This record gives sequence, structure tokens and C-alpha cells, in this order.
Amino acid sequence: MIYIEENNFERQIDLISALANQAPFDLVAWLHPDSTIDTILGVSVYKSTTVNAEPVTTYTNDVIASCTQRLRVTDALINNITQEKNIIVKNCDSLCIYSPKNPEWQACTIGHEGMILVRDLALLSYLNSLDFNASLHAPSWW
Repeated sequence: MIYIEENNFERQIDLISALANQAPFDLVAWLHPDSTIDTILGVSVYKSTTVNAEPVTTYTNDVIASCTQRLRVTDALINNITQEKNIIVKNCDSLCIYSPKNPEWQACTIGHEGMILVRDLALLSYLNSLDFNASLHAPSWW
């Protein structure tokens, strides 16, 4: 696992955009359990059991997270994410990207933690070249 401590929302989105420029990815916005919104990024929110995607965060007491459908990461989606920053910050636990048809997330931003996780260890040098402080070691507080 690659760990990146990054509190800046725009930088978190820059990372998603950079990875999507390397290969096609779908994005799922995962909501906090206490969020009451029914749309985000222009699409409806669903219970995660209806979406072919695993969340990065799991909850106790059998809480099932709500999320968007899988959305192809495009420049238009990145622009929409940037425009909805306040809604996302208030309502989302994480933004995760997935290879097409694969339910396992490949990278995710966990905004309220100021953390980005990337599964592909081969991306470490690339991420560091983009001025992200990427490490194979989790921060001590994580």
C-alpha cells in the first residue's frame, strides 16, 4: 500500500486526475453514514449493495454505506468534483477509483483524514514525481 498524507482537497483531486490520465478508471463517492443527501455529482445515491464496488471504510453495527454509481473519470467529472467541493467535504467519507468492472478500489482519498491510499506499489516513483509525499509506510497516527 502507498500512503500519502494530503489535506488539500484540490491536491487529492489532482491525484485522481493524474491516475485517470494513465488508465481508465471509474469513481465512486462514498458518503458518511449520517449524510442525508440523495444526490451528489449530479447522480443519485444508492446503498452500496447495488454498486459493484467495495468501500475503503467499513462501519460497525452492520451499517451499509451509501454511494454513487460508478462514474467514469473524465475531465468533466473532475471539474464537477471541484465545483461540488463543499458538498463533498461535508457529506463524503471517501472518493475511490476502480478499474472498469473490478470491485476492488485502486486508490482513494479519505478527505477528513487527510489521507490518500494507492494499492499499486509500482506507482510510488510516479507519485513522488508529482510532488506527493508518497510512502510505503503508514504514518504513525494511521
